[in-house]
Formats: sequence, structure tokens, C-alpha cells
Amino acid sequence: MKNQEVSPQTSVTSSVDPALLGFVEALTDTQAKKADGIADMLLIFLSAGGAILGAMAAATLYLFMTASHAHSGPWGFLLLACVSAGGLLGCFGVMGVLNAKGLIAWERRARSR
Repeated sequence: MKNQEVSPQTSVTSSVDPALLGFVEALTDTQAKKADGIADMLLIFLSAGGAILGAMAAATLYLFMTASHAHSGPWGFLLLACVSAGGLLGCFGVMGVLNAKGLIAWERRARSR
């Protein structure tokens, strides 16, 4: 019986495409290689949409909670910080939902030594 050696450079990524890529491939009626760029752009638009919605929700909530306060310099800085944090949370939220539903897959690569 021969000894079979396992190469340390075996790929960790799966051969199964994420559902978002399959959706774009079916929608545009193109091959997976061409649909990959379109799926990336769709992913960028979805995360930007989440960032915009998160920023708008944070600004609305902050303005609603501070309606009776004086609008001074620190108030504006806190509004800007709240909007920025809302945008980040919105973007991360969209990416988390897409990953949890299996629509995207994080790329993992094995390190060869």
C-alpha cells in the first residue's frame, strides 16, 4: 500500500457559490465569472444602503431624544458621532444578516508555511 501525502496547500474554501452570486447569475443570465463582479457591486450597494438607513435612524432618534436641549457646539458634535456610529452599525447589520442567511460567504484562505 502506498503512503499518500496530504499537501499543506489544500484549499479551505468551499466549491459551493454563495446564494447572492447564484441570484445575480440567474438574474443577469451570465456565467458565474462575469456575475461575480456584479454581485460585488450589489453587495456594496446593499451595505451602503444599510449605512444610510442606519445613519438616518440614528439621527432621527438623536434629534427626537434631544428636542428640548439647546443646540450648541457639543450638541452638533454628538449628533455627528451618533450619525457615524449609526452608519457603521447599519452597514455591519446588513453584512451580518446577509452572512447569517448564507447569501454571502467570507473568504478563508489557508496559510502555507
